[in-house]
Amino acid sequence: MTPQTSTRDGNPLEFVTIDRCWSAAVFVKPPCVSCVLRAMTIERHSLLLTVATWCLALLGPEAAGADKVDFKTQIRPILVSRCVGCHGAKKQESGLRLDFRKPALAGGDSGVAIQSGKPAASLLLKRIRSADPNDRMPPKGKPLSGVQVALITRWISEGASWPEDGGIARSETDHWSFQPIHAPPVPEIAGKGIRNAIDRFVRARLKEHGLVAAPEANPNTLLRRLHLDLTGIPPTPAEITNFLVERRGDPEKAYSSAVDRLLKSPHFGERWALEWLDLARYADSDGYEKDLPRPHAFRWRDWLIDAINRDLPFDQFTEQQIAGDLLPGATDQVRLATGFHRNTLTNREGGVDQEEFRVKAVVDRVNTTFTVWMGLTVGCSECHSHKYDPITQREYYGLFAFFNNADEQDIKVAPSGKAGEQFQKKRREFQGQLAKIEAKIKEKTSSLGQRQRAWEASLKKQGGVWQDLEMPHLKASSGAALAIGTDRSIRVVGEPGNSETYTIEAITRLDRLSAIRLQALPDDSLPSRGPGRAVDGRFVLSGLTARVSSTSNGPLVNLPLSNARDLGRLEDATVLQSLEEGTPDGWNPKAAQPSTAVFEVASTVAKTGWVGNPLSGGVQDGAAQVFTVYAGSPAPASGSIDRLRYWSKSVKGAACGFYLLRPDGAGGFRVIQKHDIVSKGGGGATVELVLPVPWSVQRGDVLANSSNGGPGYRVGPSTDLVYFPVKRFPGKNQTVSLEKLPRFRESRRYFLQAHFRPTVPVDPGQLKRVDGTVRRVLIQLTQSKARQSLGRFRVQFTSVDDPLGLDRPQGVPSSILQIVTVPAGDRTPRQKKTLRDYYTTVDPVVAPLRKKLAEFKKKEPKLVATGHVMVRRGTPRTTHIHKRGNFLDRGAAVTEHTPSFLHPMAPRGQSADRLDLARWITSPKNPLTARVAANQVWKQLFGRGLVATSEDFGTQGAVPTHPEMLDWLATRFQELGWSRKRFIRLIVMSGTYRQSSAAVAEQLKRDPLNQWLARQNRFRLSGELIRDQYLAAAGILNPRVGGRSFRPPLPPGAKAIQFVNKWTEDKGEELRRRGLYIHLQRNLMLPMLMTFDRPDGIVSCTRRERSNTPLQALTLLNGSIFVDAARQLGRQLAESDESLSERIRTAYLRTLGREPSPFEAERVQKLHLKLSQLFQNDKQAAAQLTEGLGVETPMVEETAAWVTVARTLLNLDEVITRE
Repeated sequence: MTPQTSTRDGNPLEFVTIDRCWSAAVFVKPPCVSCVLRAMTIERHSLLLTVATWCLALLGPEAAGADKVDFKTQIRPILVSRCVGCHGAKKQESGLRLDFRKPALAGGDSGVAIQSGKPAASLLLKRIRSADPNDRMPPKGKPLSGVQVALITRWISEGASWPEDGGIARSETDHWSFQPIHAPPVPEIAGKGIRNAIDRFVRARLKEHGLVAAPEANPNTLLRRLHLDLTGIPPTPAEITNFLVERRGDPEKAYSSAVDRLLKSPHFGERWALEWLDLARYADSDGYEKDLPRPHAFRWRDWLIDAINRDLPFDQFTEQQIAGDLLPGATDQVRLATGFHRNTLTNREGGVDQEEFRVKAVVDRVNTTFTVWMGLTVGCSECHSHKYDPITQREYYGLFAFFNNADEQDIKVAPSGKAGEQFQKKRREFQGQLAKIEAKIKEKTSSLGQRQRAWEASLKKQGGVWQDLEMPHLKASSGAALAIGTDRSIRVVGEPGNSETYTIEAITRLDRLSAIRLQALPDDSLPSRGPGRAVDGRFVLSGLTARVSSTSNGPLVNLPLSNARDLGRLEDATVLQSLEEGTPDGWNPKAAQPSTAVFEVASTVAKTGWVGNPLSGGVQDGAAQVFTVYAGSPAPASGSIDRLRYWSKSVKGAACGFYLLRPDGAGGFRVIQKHDIVSKGGGGATVELVLPVPWSVQRGDVLANSSNGGPGYRVGPSTDLVYFPVKRFPGKNQTVSLEKLPRFRESRRYFLQAHFRPTVPVDPGQLKRVDGTVRRVLIQLTQSKARQSLGRFRVQFTSVDDPLGLDRPQGVPSSILQIVTVPAGDRTPRQKKTLRDYYTTVDPVVAPLRKKLAEFKKKEPKLVATGHVMVRRGTPRTTHIHKRGNFLDRGAAVTEHTPSFLHPMAPRGQSADRLDLARWITSPKNPLTARVAANQVWKQLFGRGLVATSEDFGTQGAVPTHPEMLDWLATRFQELGWSRKRFIRLIVMSGTYRQSSAAVAEQLKRDPLNQWLARQNRFRLSGELIRDQYLAAAGILNPRVGGRSFRPPLPPGAKAIQFVNKWTEDKGEELRRRGLYIHLQRNLMLPMLMTFDRPDGIVSCTRRERSNTPLQALTLLNGSIFVDAARQLGRQLAESDESLSERIRTAYLRTLGREPSPFEAERVQKLHLKLSQLFQNDKQAAAQLTEGLGVETPMVEETAAWVTVARTLLNLDEVITRE
């Protein structure tokens, strides 16, 4: 290494030479740089890079005389010679392009390569400077010189200026499909058979290759071709005859009329939907191991058929399927279109990572979208930049981002667009009538308050609410003071004792008492502001007893309480303990909260009559306790039961048992009487049963019943359901135990009443107060827990029959009655609303209107169909590059963007979405979509696309055989408003489409694949269409359009070789629907469809293979649906009154769409004669072949012969071939 010095403009310029290479050239101060260079003793390449970098650092861009780096003359030559070979238009290693400004600054798979103004952070410089040969760039040849590295470093430091027009190559590549579409001039060629521009393009190509166009096909072939291509259903004999008659007058008009008729057919949508279903990877199941059915998938298929029949323009067709949910004012049918991307596989196995399979679905949506609309195979870019097409991995995840923010959703939709319009019309009519009813209610509600106040007053007057005690005398056993507040609540003042008993004596004006209500009320002066006097605001009520007199000065007698319930916590059993004697436990609600308990008085048995506690609708949870008698009345201690009434939901004819139980003194009950019957109570009928011998009963006995061998039930008065848990009916004198179940947890299954005759009759009048004035009441509240007594409470009475609202369906609920007792000024907003809402249900003016409104709302039109759609995600996800396609290994974040080699996107807002993507796809600037769509249509009409690889228009795909015509078709498609029907009409009206498919030797030799279109193509129909041909020829094809998929019978053993969920075979006419509607199970393809190359719906299929195997012939000969078609056709031919020759002619017209030649007619006649003789000699074979056809005995052999003739014709190659 030797320094050399020169001068430039008087300034010293020093070069460092190593091995004859000039490595750096910088202006320096000689003493400093010389010392630095002579001191360096490190490895050669590192030295060069270090020198260049140090020099740049020492001088900087402000060095005297230093000019700014010029991209065009200094940087561009380095990139051209050393970089773009691997990072250019044709090849982008690691997703990095360095031939164009935008992708170069965007970076590649590893991140941003050029950080403007930050050379140390730029990956480009790090790789150039690397001493590791495996990392250093460029990987081949000599590394960049120190001068070159210094220039790049300085260029980045200065801001990496790169002019917009300073690209090394254009963003677009030179591949034909990536070039803009321009309508080419139409060749000026004339001649026979030329009908439009298509023929001129084709004839020009034929001329280049020395070929001659085939003549027009015969009329029968043309008509059948049109039918198969446009509807997939062969013409009927009547349609053939009419067409031939019309041709005699004006052949062109006849042909044009046939085209227009078929384009208007509802079956047109079915035929062209079949191809799109392949593209959309449609299936009726999820796929993967479970492969669960998708019962609503067909809704999108119905939308597809309808859209094609409506001739929805292809650009709108695209927008609705990719982003229908984002279109302004999108209807349910438009949203349903997004079901295109709900056809992805779904894994519903247990334990799977749902995010993993969501990502797989998004990947599938990206790949499918670009295959279907753009003709590009972008899938490999999921893991790395595309090896052949100019799509980087970063750009792939830019596309991924569009679908990453779409979620799946199921919505209710109308079955079709027409049905949707009808639904909306009915809905508008409903809303109009609803508004009238609501307006009437609003008008009548203005005076509701006045009527409500009068209603509340009447309730209070009737005693149908909770009544406060009058003139109470209060006493506490501990000596604490009891004070009554203005709200009639009682507050305790003083220190709580270890135990406490409050005694309250007052008067009441009620004729009878049915329940006592105890409200525990919070108070700011109490501990924890609770209702209790414990530290935490709690209390424990150990017991509550009541006594009542019959007169104002009469003796107090016990008022038996049979049940208690905490209204706020119906499941709380502690309140029941307060009715049990000798226990310190009791009602113990939550601390520091208001609580209300209701204690019910036992039922009354006053005279001979039916007893029991019937519930709402006459249904009883069980039998009633017969003997709990009203206190203070001279009720009998005994009596008898002679009849029973029962009702049960048990199955009619079930075994039932009725029992009279008597306490045994040890906590159990002994069966005193038993009567077994067979139930007659089904269907809601009440049955009355007369006991053979009356049962003697006494106070405390329990009447019970059981059904179906299950546990027996009875009911204590109006509350707890009590049962004896036995698995079999108990016998007489057997002892059983009773347990309690909360009423609200059991269904109401039983109703039971007994006709009771007391030993000593009682006058009901004796239950009333005797002196007609008032009665005395004494209540004691016992609290045995130390220092856990009530601090503030209220005690009230009521006379309603069922204070819990269980036994009085026409009465006022207890919750409402409680609010009525609260003064209007003291009611909370919630109480006011509850009371108002309830009153509107009973108001004599508003209630009928509200009932009318409720009934009318039941008639609201509803959508019952379910559709699978895509919707915009509420919270956007951040999209990252997945390194090597691993969704767990996230790289740099990316936003929605499209490949740079195509036209730029113009988002509607700040960020792009799926609607922007859809419009970018159908933009006139897009060079791919129109070409791909035109090629798809051409492929369906000719069996082969102008581009043979319809799935790949990229650099590895086939080139178009007629590039000018393809571009002309693409531009014409757009000029026709993207109308599918008008575009198809344009093609089928051409002479090229009408050519005969018959090939001559010279054509086969020069063009064996018919690339240049010297003739029409002849190809086998798809499995679905073959099936349709058979059913249509037999006259048994079910023409219904749309609807759910049907499941045909599976061959024996099919389920054994492939996992499948329950396969319920359809019956009858469903099995004769078009093949389009066969249920497609991804894991179990119907063998017939598999034989004829039906794709499995796992990935998008742009072109089906057409195999030719012996198995196909065997399927057509022996498959159940094909044999059925032959049998039906044969039966019809046998029953015809036509002559033998006419029947043969009809058979040919129905199966082949043409008349037989004389030779064919003669052969079929001989075949029929031979078969007739055969079946005459083998009547058993004839009977087997015609079994189930309903053929009368004399016709069996003739029918069998025609069935065999039909099978023969239907198995001709011509039947399954589109000529």
